[in-house]
Amino acid sequence: TYDTASVELGTTFRAAVEGTVTGVRYFRGPGATGPHTGSLWSNTGARLATVTFTNETVTGWQQATFPAPIPITANTTYTISYHTNVGRYAVTNGYYAASGQASNPPLQGLAGVFAYGVSAFPTQTYDASNYWVDVVFVPGR
Repeated sequence: TYDTASVELGTTFRAAVEGTVTGVRYFRGPGATGPHTGSLWSNTGARLATVTFTNETVTGWQQATFPAPIPITANTTYTISYHTNVGRYAVTNGYYAASGQASNPPLQGLAGVFAYGVSAFPTQTYDASNYWVDVVFVPGR
């Protein structure tokens, strides 16, 4: 996108089984210069983990690993996100309006979310958009 504002972009998700979140991935488009930070949030907005992306490529999928795995509870909503100071994020409008596109069992993507400004719990939505932020999840404990 051509948006150049500072923004937190993410995906709300649920896991059908218990497991651990080990990291965060996002798709980096042209002009999306860093730094970028990733976060895992509880359903009440508590930041459970954060990490700074390193060794990013110019475009494509970027991945960062949290300092320690974070256990999550089955059938509970969480948010995985990343923050960019320069916008220029990947987005597909209407993605979550199409049935089944966000399902990758045992994970279910629920919505694309965002918050403008400093890194903060993203809760706003627009046009059922997907901002191409993925959780790195390991089933079981």
